[in-house]
Amino acid sequence: TADLGVTVTDGLETVRPGEQVTATVVVTNSGPIEARYAGAVLSLPAEMDILFASDSGELHGHDDVTTVTWDLAEIPAGESRTLQVVYRVPDDAADGTAIEARVEAHHVDVEIEPTPEDTLAYDSTTVVADPPPATLGLWYLTNALAGDPHEISEGFAFGPAATEVYLGDWDGDGVDTPAHRQDSTFFVGNAY
Repeated sequence: TADLGVTVTDGLETVRPGEQVTATVVVTNSGPIEARYAGAVLSLPAEMDILFASDSGELHGHDDVTTVTWDLAEIPAGESRTLQVVYRVPDDAADGTAIEARVEAHHVDVEIEPTPEDTLAYDSTTVVADPPPATLGLWYLTNALAGDPHEISEGFAFGPAATEVYLGDWDGDGVDTPAHRQDSTFFVGNAY
């Protein structure tokens, strides 16, 4: 009987949201005879946007995965078929998300496959996303200790939201300047 083996790789350890990735599947027949009615099925998470599948790969959507199925007909002993899928990582993919690719190869005589463990392969790539931008604190100025700050002045952003902000004449020139403290360091200036 034919002895099929399969691999899948995208050659990457990490990807970024919005990036295009090419997954390469190689199905090999180690012989000693031709693999008849051979095929392969690649599974990717459903949220990946499949842009291209080589060799007339057919897309099938499921609840949590999208599969690409190839009908490879015959693979002569000692030969391989190389297949590719190009997909796009969603823009909102979270940092640390694992993208698991799973591929399985088969042929008509699969029940007597000499090395069935070789007909299944996996590849994993991790999403690395930028942290969300820091939120600036919104502050209001007033000359009184009471009153609604929205009625007193326009708001302005200065420093991270959890930062202590101070207003004072730090250099004695008669002009009040905002300052903020981070840990034990004070930062004084009119811009953050």
